[in-house]
Amino acid sequence: MSDIRKHIHLHTPIALILWGGAAGGYLAGTILGLIMGLGKEGFHMMGIILAFGLTLMLALMMGMMEYSNSFDRALRCNYTRRKYLVLSNISYFLIFFIAAFVMLAFHDIEVAIAEGIYGQQTEGFLLEDIPLFIVISFLMMSWICFMGAVYNRLGKAAFVIIWILWMAVCMGSAVIFTRFDGTIVAEFVEKIATVLFGSYLSSCITMMVLGLIIQIIGSLLVLKQAVKD
Repeated sequence: MSDIRKHIHLHTPIALILWGGAAGGYLAGTILGLIMGLGKEGFHMMGIILAFGLTLMLALMMGMMEYSNSFDRALRCNYTRRKYLVLSNISYFLIFFIAAFVMLAFHDIEVAIAEGIYGQQTEGFLLEDIPLFIVISFLMMSWICFMGAVYNRLGKAAFVIIWILWMAVCMGSAVIFTRFDGTIVAEFVEKIATVLFGSYLSSCITMMVLGLIIQIIGSLLVLKQAVKD
């Protein structure tokens, strides 16, 4: 337990940044929603989009660098690669899980504000959402582990990989649903998406499987990493 506390302390800077991003994103979304005079649904969506988007961006851009740098510090402090991998993954899982609850806390505040403005009761935090937060936290933990190992090997070229993956997803989706709209290609993609993400349970299973695959690859890379000179 003391090792876990020490390792969480090792990741304190990135934890504070991500929690601040989650809170700041939701707060900014709430303020923008009030300024723009959005309706109740738009009011909530603005907070969710900015909070999740800002946290995700910070995690991707800063998390992989922090993961790589903390790896070097840990091994110089006589950690084994296996010990670092286990403790770092636990730390990052807790960081993302707490970030989700930070968003929930601000969501409940936003719900209270919305009820005061629009006079309509809005659904706040649900205990049924916790399994989804666990799965998303695991997926993000696995992705940071993978990209941290890639950054350790490739340096700034890892940012190029993120950009290529992001553009591939965005452009691929745009091409499929515009150029191939109404064709068998679009129908096939839509059926696959329905199978993978058509329900709450299927979405959780899909993300968990994806996280496991990424985690296995990332773990193998971490266990073979060399310390930077």
